[in-house]
Amino acid sequence: MLTAVVEAAMESQPLLPDDELAPSGPIDSDEEKDLVLAAIARARPQPLYQTTCVPLRRKYQHVRLKEMLGNALSGRGGGLFGTASG
Repeated sequence: MLTAVVEAAMESQPLLPDDELAPSGPIDSDEEKDLVLAAIARARPQPLYQTTCVPLRRKYQHVRLKEMLGNALSGRGGGLFGTASG
């Protein structure tokens, strides 16, 4: 019942014309094609994500440093806040 009332209310409201998108006269396909191609040329799209080349040596150093830091901060073997034993 309620959905029928809502649908009737929506259908009774006139659609608002979108002035920017509404054609003002006859559409020339060649002119439209030229406008679209010009807009694409101006856009200069760029990908959202760009991969960067990282040398294998630098990647290895990063992994080693990460492991050393993790071992220093972990609880195994005392870690950073452990007491010296022995």
